[in-house]
Amino acid sequence: MNEEKANLQGWLKLLNPEELKVSLIQAAMFILFFEILKQKIIDKVQGFYADEITIDEKGRFKYKLAERYTNKVLALCPKSEFRACCIWFEKGGAIDQSDIETLDQIRLQRNSITHEMTSYLTRIDKNITVNLLIAAIAIMKKIDVWWIREIEAGIGMMDDLDPEKVDWESALSLQTIILSYIAPIFTGNDEDLRKFYNDFKEFIRKKTSKQ
Repeated sequence: MNEEKANLQGWLKLLNPEELKVSLIQAAMFILFFEILKQKIIDKVQGFYADEITIDEKGRFKYKLAERYTNKVLALCPKSEFRACCIWFEKGGAIDQSDIETLDQIRLQRNSITHEMTSYLTRIDKNITVNLLIAAIAIMKKIDVWWIREIEAGIGMMDDLDPEKVDWESALSLQTIILSYIAPIFTGNDEDLRKFYNDFKEFIRKKTSKQ
């Protein structure tokens, strides 16, 4: 495709209301997923090495980090706390090297979207990679399951449960469940969401009618 035709196709991409809406939704969702993934990964590792945990007036966790955090985590990648925490999980067996590479790709695309948003709206060769968003959820699930099995169970938080009877694959955090639920919107497939919404409305109607 020559440059002139590509430019015209780019204008069509921008001026088509439906395509523009999809581009904006996908960009916003990708950034949202990355920020939640990043915060989740850093928070868990910081919480593990914290001497003290408090909650500020906005409900956010604040960690008084032990020196071990610097030596055992940040030293793994001094230039990026996020990547250092990802490597910490990889060394612990929660994720593998291919996941680290995927996380790098997710981070690079997030940065590209943030700094080159106009290009994603006006160029036909600039598109958000759906598979990376799906991979982000898969990695979050891996971390959830590993954290519950190795950390929470390891310190006695699940002593009242029989490990042999636990469905570990469904042991997910609320964040991961919510993101898994809304992820189909990224591809425009909201049939399951609409069904769940309608079923829940009916549940509420029946519940309130009995009162």
